Amino acid sequence: MRHIALAILATMTLTRPSAVAALPEVDEAVAAGRGAVASDDDARAIALFERAVHFDPARSDAYYSLGLLYRKRERWRDALAAFRRAAVPSAPAEAHCQVGEILTEVFARPGEALAHLRRATQVDPDYARSHLLLGVALLRTGDAAAARAALQDAARLDPDNPEAAYQVGVAATRLGDLGAALRALERAIALDALHAKSYLAMGACLMRQGASAAGQDALNTFRELTVQVEEIARLERVLALDASDAELWARLGELRLARGEWTEAVASLEEALSRWPAGDGADAGIRYAERLGYAYFRLARYSDAAVAFEAVVGRAPDVAAYRNSLAGAYLMADDATSAIQQYLAALELAPTDSRLRLNLAKAYELAGQDGNAAAARAAASPETPRE
Repeated sequence: MRHIALAILATMTLTRPSAVAALPEVDEAVAAGRGAVASDDDARAIALFERAVHFDPARSDAYYSLGLLYRKRERWRDALAAFRRAAVPSAPAEAHCQVGEILTEVFARPGEALAHLRRATQVDPDYARSHLLLGVALLRTGDAAAARAALQDAARLDPDNPEAAYQVGVAATRLGDLGAALRALERAIALDALHAKSYLAMGACLMRQGASAAGQDALNTFRELTVQVEEIARLERVLALDASDAELWARLGELRLARGEWTEAVASLEEALSRWPAGDGADAGIRYAERLGYAYFRLARYSDAAVAFEAVVGRAPDVAAYRNSLAGAYLMADDATSAIQQYLAALELAPTDSRLRLNLAKAYELAGQDGNAAAARAAASPETPRE
């Protein structure tokens, strides 16, 4: 389940409460609690908000903040109780959503959640999350037709949400509309290629349609993604206890790369290389430095990519592929002159590589050397596809 963050910035000093707190003093407790949240001091924030609602049980905003904090700590009964107090008639839709979501996902009481989620859709008919949660709860109660309508509303209001598309597919499958289900699941995967549940549901749909090979492919992808997630979680647990193992960081970085999680991959690979033993595992160290350069490149951090590839070329100057990567980083960083030098050096190592000649032609063009560009292109093998 997603955690909905509460953006709070104000800070104030809490004064000692009197026997009967005045309203300004409660306001100070709430403001100080918000400041504690902003400072990541959750324990103090909980104490402050609990004090505020003790003296003013009508402070629904304080109850809502308490609910978020309890939820963060997985104190689910306390969170549900706090959100119930926050979900007054005038509360925003999200307060009602929190009640409905916890009832559905944590306590498996979707029937009880329906009233709260319907209230959320009434408070704000354009709030996509309330329609999504309502649709999920309706699915859990077995009302697939009503669920589909709610989920279609969610997908219409938030067309870039893969979870909404996935749930539409689930509802369509329950109704036997496999064509519509596959279209929705394809949409979910187009929005998020790592949405494992969509591959599972798609595999089941395809199998029901008799497309066994395609269905098996989808199921295999589901299994692969699931294994990746489990392995990432395992590595993160191990590294949280002992962050000194460079190879584990590198393994985590490669998993992130395989999933296209470029920012996370950079963080893991940087950790790996910062811990890599000097003079030990040189080939592996070069490999992960090259992976880091690739991740930088995918993030359009071309100057950083160039620095990473420079380190790789410095340690393995006789590998044409590494020089090609460095030249590409230079080219994207608008340094065509340096790119030309690296392409030429790469061609000395691999003189028959037509791809290098085509890349060199591009660099010459960007440097304004049209004659050299034409010569490099003419020397390239016509069978080699252009990049």
